[in-house]
Amino acid sequence: MNHKIIFLWTFLLHLPFAVVENTVLKDEDEGFDESSADHTTTRGMIKYNMRKNLDLDQEGCYLQTGKKACLEECGFNATAKTIFIIHGWTMSGIYEAWMYKLVSAVMQRENEANVVIVDWIPLAQQLYPDAVNHTLAVGLDIANMLDWLQVCMGNNPPQPPKIMVLVTDA
Repeated sequence: MNHKIIFLWTFLLHLPFAVVENTVLKDEDEGFDESSADHTTTRGMIKYNMRKNLDLDQEGCYLQTGKKACLEECGFNATAKTIFIIHGWTMSGIYEAWMYKLVSAVMQRENEANVVIVDWIPLAQQLYPDAVNHTLAVGLDIANMLDWLQVCMGNNPPQPPKIMVLVTDA
């Protein structure tokens, strides 16, 4: 549970919050409550695209929490480093040009690593306050994926996980 809070805090820290007159962010005074996130509205809107090819125009392979067959289909290497790249808010609904460059650079530097793009564009391509309101559910979904991968990889404490998270901002 503690790593979920740390991950969520890191994720939220890298997304600037809007200061918009008459705009209310959901749960801003209620504090962190994992049960308050509505997972039903985000189901299927957060995708984990594992990249094996430097050409981002080619479709990657999608990981799904709880489906071990996806790990095998995608060629997931449990002994290699795993890097998650998470985009920020977007107006365009597509990846910015720098995102392609970032993924390419990471894949070239860490050529044995599992590189996973966390695609939450359907939730991020909204009015900024609405996108901010989705970050709790997105963070919890990512934490669930990380928990599941740790179990699959056998990275139970005290051995530290081989997972790195890069949070980007548009």
